[in-house]
Amino acid sequence: MHPMHPVRRFVSVACLLVIAALPACFLHRAHSAEATGSKVLVYVSNDLIAPSEITVHLVPDSGAKQTLGLVRASAHQILNARAEPGAGHVRLVAQPKGAPDIVSPAFVIVNASAISWDLRQNVVQLVPRGP
Repeated sequence: MHPMHPVRRFVSVACLLVIAALPACFLHRAHSAEATGSKVLVYVSNDLIAPSEITVHLVPDSGAKQTLGLVRASAHQILNARAEPGAGHVRLVAQPKGAPDIVSPAFVIVNASAISWDLRQNVVQLVPRGP
């Protein structure tokens, strides 16, 4: 195991806590993200074993694919997405240079202020909106 692994894990958890604790005026909306087409933060942890810059997309079952941005190799970055009404299930897709796409499990964005995606484990977690 790489000696920085515990530090990276800590940074990932700390960033998630910061996202969840942002002021309610910034993240809160009375309706669910999907119902209002609101902004959702996407926290990407690009800690792939074979380091590679990636392009991240949000791909709904129905509707248009959103290109969210680039994440450098071995980096953590917050990107912006829009939860479109009626999108249903969505997936995050990472396109590494010179390697196959990484596709997240399907999920539905309902009442979420943020999404966290750990690429190495291919795990998606939703951060709920405040009351």
